[in-house]
Amino acid sequence: MRTFHTDPDRPLPEVLTRMNRALRHTRGAAVGVLRLRPEHADYCGIGNIRALALTHDRVRHRLIGQPGIVGWGMPTPRVHDFPLPQGGTAVLHSDGIDARWSLDPPPSVLRLPPPLLSAALAHGHRRVRDDATVLAARSPLRLP
Repeated sequence: MRTFHTDPDRPLPEVLTRMNRALRHTRGAAVGVLRLRPEHADYCGIGNIRALALTHDRVRHRLIGQPGIVGWGMPTPRVHDFPLPQGGTAVLHSDGIDARWSLDPPPSVLRLPPPLLSAALAHGHRRVRDDATVLAARSPLRLP
């Protein structure tokens, strides 16, 4: 977290490269970073971190991080840009959350505000044999 907070505005591959250096004497980590912009998002991830774009009626995009471990044998990070309409929600979650939740989620789940969506996914779709992390955030509104 310290590495990220040092300069979060750097290009996402640079953020991951710095984290890789900071974690090289540890057992490493799966890391996903997301930059929300009006009408799209940039995602860069290494390891089992999924990124999804949701609207009020469906899951629009699904991405998974590149194979590897940040801090140990990390590949060159790549950025994936995907559309995220205003008011859409981006979700990042680790593999401790069963990815099948996103195959046909009920509209009531898709309409939850980000904090409740994160809690609902962590509670209802957590794999008991793995650690689990969920982050959900709304896309920013375009300024006039």
